Parts: sequence; C-alpha cells; structure tokens
Amino acid sequence: MNLLDKLRSEIERYRSKGFVKAVVAACALVAFADGGLSLGERGRLDAVVRELNRFPEIDARKAEQYLREYIAALSADWATAAPALERKVVRECDSWKKARTALRLAHNVVGAPGSELGKTAREFERLCALVNVAPDVARRPLDALAT
Repeated sequence: MNLLDKLRSEIERYRSKGFVKAVVAACALVAFADGGLSLGERGRLDAVVRELNRFPEIDARKAEQYLREYIAALSADWATAAPALERKVVRECDSWKKARTALRLAHNVVGAPGSELGKTAREFERLCALVNVAPDVARRPLDALAT
C-alpha cells in the first residue's frame, strides 16, 4: 500500500466533519501559539487544508470555512477561542489513530516561516499530551503511516 492509499484509508475512517474540525483546530492552535499568524503559518495552514481537500470524502468548502472561522476566533479573542478549540481536538480525537493522524497533519505548521519555533513546538507537544500521543510519533512524516 503506497502512502497516498494509506493516508486515504486513514482519512476515510475519520471522515466525519468532527475529525476535519479537529485537524483544522489543532493546526490553528499550533499556528497561533506564538501570539499571531505569520504569512508562513497561514501558508502551512492552507497547505494542510489543500491536502485534506484531495480526498473526495471531505467537503473542501467546509474545511476552508472551519479554518477561516478558527482564525477569526483566535484573532478576536484567543483566551476564549483557544480552550474551545482544544476541547474540540480532545473530543474528536477519541482514538489513538485519529489523534496521531490529526497531529501529524498539525505538525506541518511547526516551524513555519515567520513563526517562533519554540512556542509552536511547545504547543504541538502540549496537544500531543492532551490526546496521549507521543510527540516523536506525531512528528513522523506521513509516509510513516504506511508502516
């Protein structure tokens, strides 16, 4: 099974809108960990959404809508929005494999140009702890899903 087939099967299993919301929420939380959204972070967020959109099981418009909503909420009131998005990640990543897949996608945002690597990495690790996925497992590239 090649990488794309493996990723497709993982996403098909979790194709509910809740899982997509959790992926986008985790990515947004990592991106905003340094207090704002750099152009590089926005580019990485858009890349994750484009990757999700490659799968017909996922409503591309909804994924983009969730991203816009989460960015607006975090920009307007981070103190209120961040805990709500965190709860969404925890609630929707109710299995280890869902959590691993969501965080592997979110890891793409860590270290984006214009971001503070230490802060985004710490947020990524904090999210890993919340859903009981070891950061070293979630940092593995998506091609590791084939193993």
